[in-house]
Amino acid sequence: MSRGRPLRVARLSPFERILDSRLIAALTTPRHVDEYLALVDPLWSLAECRARVLEVRRETPDMVTLVLQPNARFAGYAAGEWVTLTAEVDGSRTSRCFSLASAPSSGGPLELTIRVRPEGVVSRWAGTLAKPGDIVMLGAPQGEFVLPEALPSRIVLVSGGSGITPCMSILREVVARSLATEVTFLHFGRTYADVPFFAELRAIAERASNVRLRLALTREEPEAGDLAGHATSAMLDAIAPAGDAHVYVCGPTGLVDAVSEHYAALMSDGRLHVERFVAPTRALAVLPSDDTPRRLAFRKSGVIASGDANRSLLDQAEAAGLSPKHGCRMGICQSCRCTKTAGVVRDRLTGELLDESVTDIRICVSTPVTDITLDL
Repeated sequence: MSRGRPLRVARLSPFERILDSRLIAALTTPRHVDEYLALVDPLWSLAECRARVLEVRRETPDMVTLVLQPNARFAGYAAGEWVTLTAEVDGSRTSRCFSLASAPSSGGPLELTIRVRPEGVVSRWAGTLAKPGDIVMLGAPQGEFVLPEALPSRIVLVSGGSGITPCMSILREVVARSLATEVTFLHFGRTYADVPFFAELRAIAERASNVRLRLALTREEPEAGDLAGHATSAMLDAIAPAGDAHVYVCGPTGLVDAVSEHYAALMSDGRLHVERFVAPTRALAVLPSDDTPRRLAFRKSGVIASGDANRSLLDQAEAAGLSPKHGCRMGICQSCRCTKTAGVVRDRLTGELLDESVTDIRICVSTPVTDITLDL
């Protein structure tokens, strides 16, 4: 997932400003006023963006949509953005980043469409335990995988697997606003049963003259008009020639790399938009193994631990009994940023050394080169 745009913050109403005043804080100490508001309605909060699960909808055998109604702390979003979803799982809050599939102009509730992964704590909760009435927390929407302010006359959406989610948000926005923008939507899936929003996509393509849908299947014989196999330059040229289009691609690494290379000429003027759900493997630095112990000092917690140069600082902080804030664990969402006050770390994505100066680092992709002090 791409790095964020400027965050939007919902403003408090006059009544909420009174509840958030020092007087009310003094009267409710040692509890926060949110704890009393939650007794009336768990969705109410002055400090947190909370959302109630309205519906849990199965899209494919391994993908589920959470339909959410946020509280007044939610300040809106742009089609294609993502949020950090925090759910209480096994008694502790756990956060992960997911793209919004809904369209802001529709005026409806939020939709997060999530691939359920056996190893994914939050996605597994969404697919097996989430139910209407549950309360979750949402981070501010972020991302750069959005329509430009000056709307293009033509866009190409290329997705694979769960990468369809932000592309669906953009398509729904085009439809909700009745935009004249021509849309070519090319989605890669294993079988028709694996294509999320299948019926809706077909319906949109049938009624919207400016939308052209093509599906490419890798493990099932396609129907007339659809395609077989993985993305190739010949296929992209035939289905979606670059021309004056803005191209959006999201999905598995192989698909994103192939499409990005094919449309590389569009990078120079910002017409190629890429969203990754995993860190690009080509950017991962190959680091030598080093078993020399490092001293890890977590200043706020008062914890001193023995660490190594091979694991991320996030992993090592958790091994030391701490619970740092985090989201994607891939260096994308920025949720785990904290201040390094001493020592040298290496960014695993780039191989870059961050020296002795005080600086903010992403602890999920940073490994210690020397002894380290963190403001955790």
